[in-house]
Amino acid sequence: SSLGIRRTDPAMVAFLGSLRGTDLVSPVEVSTEAPALFPVGVTPLLVRATDGAGNVTRRTVNVTVLRFGEKAPPPPDLDPPADVTRLRAVAADHAVTLSWVLPTATDLAAIEVRIADADGVGAGRVVSRTLLPSVTLRGLRNGVESRFVVVAIDQAGNESRGVVIVAVPAAKRLALPKA
Repeated sequence: SSLGIRRTDPAMVAFLGSLRGTDLVSPVEVSTEAPALFPVGVTPLLVRATDGAGNVTRRTVNVTVLRFGEKAPPPPDLDPPADVTRLRAVAADHAVTLSWVLPTATDLAAIEVRIADADGVGAGRVVSRTLLPSVTLRGLRNGVESRFVVVAIDQAGNESRGVVIVAVPAAKRLALPKA
């Protein structure tokens, strides 16, 4: 109507039903607090995603309702790039070298490496952002297992699901001369 679009309108039902969330481990339930009527103009919509462990994240999506006859701008890029492939980790003394094959996305902006100790401390801390097919992370603790998540990001800010690998830095023992 000239007032806006109802939440029960088939187009709005399809839009709300298309909202998705992803998690590396469990399914994600997505919910919103959609108003009964989205008026002409911009309406912020809170979207909540909850994973199987009960972790919750919230994002605000701006829903724009146009007047009759107005043309919509082209839709935004919502497609994430593919993940990196052939991820490898080579542990060294206080360091780990990660290498991968880059995805073929034409709008690839960065490969982000995030780290967390095996017990989850520091989860998601970004330790590298590059467009190269490898990175060496230094200053790690020997003997401590670390979990790395390698995520591809496109120019629109869409992120791939991420690929996980675990590595344990370790000092090489002196072979000669004998102690």
